[in-house]
Amino acid sequence: MNSNTIKYIVFSVGLVCLSNILWAQHKKADSPKALKSKEQVTLYLKTFDRYANNPDDYANNAADFLSVFGNLQKKSIYNFISQEHFKKDNISPIQLQTHIASHYPDGLGIAYSLDNIELVDTRGNLISKTYAFRAPVEYSGIRKDGNILSLADDQYFYIRSLGHQKSISRIATADYHNKVFRKKAFREGLFLEISSNIVANAGMFPFDSKQDGPDYNNDFYDEANNNYYNYHKANHLSYSGEYRTSSAFNGVIVNLIYMPRPWFGFGMGYGMDKHTVRFEMQADGFLMPNEIQGLIPILDYAYFYHYINVKYNALPVFVRLQTGKPKFNFSFDLGIQVQVKPTYESSLSGEATFIGYDPTARQEVYSHPSLPFGNYRWEDEVVRLTQENKSYGSLISRVNLNIQPSKHFYFRVSPAMHFLKLNYADSWHMFDMHALRLPFDEYSRRYTSFSLELAIGVHINELF
Repeated sequence: MNSNTIKYIVFSVGLVCLSNILWAQHKKADSPKALKSKEQVTLYLKTFDRYANNPDDYANNAADFLSVFGNLQKKSIYNFISQEHFKKDNISPIQLQTHIASHYPDGLGIAYSLDNIELVDTRGNLISKTYAFRAPVEYSGIRKDGNILSLADDQYFYIRSLGHQKSISRIATADYHNKVFRKKAFREGLFLEISSNIVANAGMFPFDSKQDGPDYNNDFYDEANNNYYNYHKANHLSYSGEYRTSSAFNGVIVNLIYMPRPWFGFGMGYGMDKHTVRFEMQADGFLMPNEIQGLIPILDYAYFYHYINVKYNALPVFVRLQTGKPKFNFSFDLGIQVQVKPTYESSLSGEATFIGYDPTARQEVYSHPSLPFGNYRWEDEVVRLTQENKSYGSLISRVNLNIQPSKHFYFRVSPAMHFLKLNYADSWHMFDMHALRLPFDEYSRRYTSFSLELAIGVHINELF
């Protein structure tokens, strides 16, 4: 089983898990925890009715009314019972209770239907879960100052479930639910993300050049005949370099991302990554740098590719800034990625004719029993495999389009840019780009890669 097959299996298993999560959503409204949380909403409505409709027993019923809330001092209830409620300020459960007792001497009526209480959303973390219920409620009463309160609205009740303890953490409006709660439910928490490149060619080296010397034209002295003779040879070479990923889904990286706020988070990951550097060279009578046992080495003809497959374990660390709607939003990642001790596999494909010129014999040497002259042909032939003894860092810059059908999972499509620095300085073969002493060492070690990434993210908070 090759590595690409394993990667596809990982993605397939991820999709299966997501389908199970979606199926589980249909059962949540009838789960025991959801039903227990719904009982808190029912209890609030009943205790409010008993408290607010019995002004003579305000003091006796206050404790029962407040018992359904968690934090009595936190301003977590939108102010729906005073003239100032249009300011959309919040009050605490204590303030709600005392305001009713102070401003409604004849009591405050409430009308509701328990059958209309509906579970509309949930939001979880690793230790607790919040259930959001919607209930149409009507309030009516005469204030002490003679003003009449008449309000019919959908109220949203948020029940925090921590173990066996359940309490109302907030009472809010539809506006709060849609703009605040749902955004937090979708984008806050801990996420597990599996990503891979889906584009084969990801970028270009910054060179595509020719090195055409003057034709080799030299006079040699013939001691035997005491005269000079001339040797002429063309001297042409062209070369180019290209960065590319070897195939789609060439590497898989698993990221763990924590979003403490809907707009900000940070992540780190681990995975395997791979890319290929391809050098293309054509030569016609190119003179090699050094003589070989008195012979002038000449690359008489060559057309081949030099591939360097770079494999490494990747350790990305980044921050994420996010904006937009819960189901459709954008984010930006900026960070660094460490390539841990890359492995370089150097291979050749193509053909070359390597000859030597003997000035003494006045002839070209096409083969020799102890020298490397002759015709060469390669077909993806590995000529060297080596591993670095150090690691490298690169800058990550990524713009993300996030499509989130559910708060349980999302898809991310990202044009990404990596500023890489890797070491290709060693000469690995007599015909590779470095052995020919071509002047682009710094270019080949520092370059910018562009890719298109696809990721699937799972909201870990919602799995428990």
